[in-house]
Amino acid sequence: MKIAICDDEKEVREQLKEYCMQFAEEFQIDCQIVEYGSGEELLCDFSTDVLLLDVEMKGIDGIQVKNILQEQKADTRILFISSHEEAIPEAFGREVYGFLCKPVEYEVFEKKMTFLLEDILEQNKYIVLETKMDMEKVLMRDIVYIKAEGKYTKVFLAGKEDYFLSDYSINKWHEQLNGYGFELCQRSYLVNFYYIKKIDTDIILQFDTRIPLSRRMKNQFKEAYSEYIWRKAK
Repeated sequence: MKIAICDDEKEVREQLKEYCMQFAEEFQIDCQIVEYGSGEELLCDFSTDVLLLDVEMKGIDGIQVKNILQEQKADTRILFISSHEEAIPEAFGREVYGFLCKPVEYEVFEKKMTFLLEDILEQNKYIVLETKMDMEKVLMRDIVYIKAEGKYTKVFLAGKEDYFLSDYSINKWHEQLNGYGFELCQRSYLVNFYYIKKIDTDIILQFDTRIPLSRRMKNQFKEAYSEYIWRKAK
């Protein structure tokens, strides 16, 4: 696991680095730690699995860094660090997995990092897409949404223009992906919460894909999505 620490206070970076090393030793993780003193420095040379990110920094602050990374579709999990709880609502986002209040206590850090590690392991699970003619092994996280098409289903994957045609029914997919952040938004569509940008009368996914939302399922879907967001940020 590669962890980046971005904070303009050297003492905070040193403390978080010690916490990361202690956590890696306790959980027997091969860990690489990189430090950045500003948002500008981080964005010039950035590639990491986990980002410990200060909200209040001179120049490009943590909120701006998060927004830029989301625009770049960076696959990075963020733990925000802040001295001010009022900054927390603005810091929410698809890749935000929690908040650490300064001064950071190791027990709180360990709890949030444990949840984040479990999520990484969960998202790295594979599933086999299979038809009579083909078979492909893909990450669950790469499934954007699934659409029912007669007896078959079309599985749409991130980064691919084409879809994978499966002989699984939409209900069988729902059963198989239950508990992994997928939910039916109407009888013919199963959506991965991870890719949602906005929910209004329809669901807007990344890549500007619009998915219809059933009025009958709207409240249930929104409740499930809210629970998913709060579970990440708790």
